[in-house]
Amino acid sequence: MPVLKSLTAKYAFVSLIIILLISAFVFASFNFTHHMRGEAAKINQAGQLRYRSFKMAGYAQEIAENIVKPRRRAMKTELGREIQGYDRLIEELVNGVPERNIKPIRHYREAMPLFDNVVQEWKRDLRPVLLKTAGLPQAVSERRARELLMDFDEKISGHVLMIDGLVTSLQTHAEVEFARFDRARIMILGAFILGAIFIVWYFRRNIIGPVRMLTQASLRMKQGDFGGVVPVQGHDELAILGSAFNDMSQGLAALFIEKTRRLRELDVLNIISRASSESLPLDVLAGRILDAVLSLESLALEKKGAIFINDMD
Repeated sequence: MPVLKSLTAKYAFVSLIIILLISAFVFASFNFTHHMRGEAAKINQAGQLRYRSFKMAGYAQEIAENIVKPRRRAMKTELGREIQGYDRLIEELVNGVPERNIKPIRHYREAMPLFDNVVQEWKRDLRPVLLKTAGLPQAVSERRARELLMDFDEKISGHVLMIDGLVTSLQTHAEVEFARFDRARIMILGAFILGAIFIVWYFRRNIIGPVRMLTQASLRMKQGDFGGVVPVQGHDELAILGSAFNDMSQGLAALFIEKTRRLRELDVLNIISRASSESLPLDVLAGRILDAVLSLESLALEKKGAIFINDMD
C-alpha cells in the first residue's frame, strides 16, 4: 500500500484491523447481553401478571369466606395493593422502563394483540369486580360476596391463559433474538478468519517475503554470486534495505570484475615475461605472446586490435 511507507505504519494498520475486529465482537456481545437482560425483565413482568392474577383471586376468595372483620379488612387491603401492582405492571409494559432496558411492548408486533386483549379484559371485566370486592362493607354476607365474584371466577382462568400466550410470545421473540445473535457471532467469526487470512497474506507479502529474498540473495553472495539483486517495492525500511543491498551487490560485482581483469592482465604479463626469458624461436615466442594477449577477456570478446612483428631479416 503506497500510503503505508514504513514498517511502523504497517504494524499500526494490522493492529488497527485486530482492534476493530475485537471491538466489534465485544460491542456485539455487550449490546446483546444488555438487550437480552431487558427481554428477560419483560418476560418476568409478563409472568408477574399471571402471578398477581392468582394472588388477587386468592384474596378475593378469602374476603368472601372470612366474615371476621380484622381478617377481611386485611385481605381487602392486600387486594387493593395487588390491583395497584397489576396496574403498575401494565403501565410499565406499555411505556417501558429505560433504566432496566425494557422497551415498550408496542415494539413486539406479535405480542401486542395478546397484550391488548389482556388489558381490555382486565379493565372491562376483572378490575371493576375486584375493586367492588375490595370495597365491600365489613358486614356483607359470604353469599353476596360470592355472587359478586361469580363472573370473576368464570373469566380468571381464561385471563391467565391469555397471559400465558403473551409470555410464550415474548419467549419466542427472545429465542429469535438468540438465533439472530448466533448468526451475528458466526459472521463475526467469519470476519475474524478473513482478517487473519488477510494479516498472514499482508505480512507474507510485505515483510516475510522481502526478508526471505534478502536472505537468499545474501546466501548466494556468500557463495560468490556477486551482482544479484532483489525486487524493491514500496518506500518502507525493507525497501530502503533492499535498495542498499542491490547497490552493495552491484558494487561488489564491479569490484570483483575489475579485480579479475587485473589479475588476468598480470597473468598475461607473467606469461610474456617467462616466454621472453626462454631461448625460443621467434615465431614460437610470437605465438605464445599473441595467444596470451588474445586470451584477455576484452580482446577475446571484442576481437579488435592487432600486433605487428617485423622480421628485420
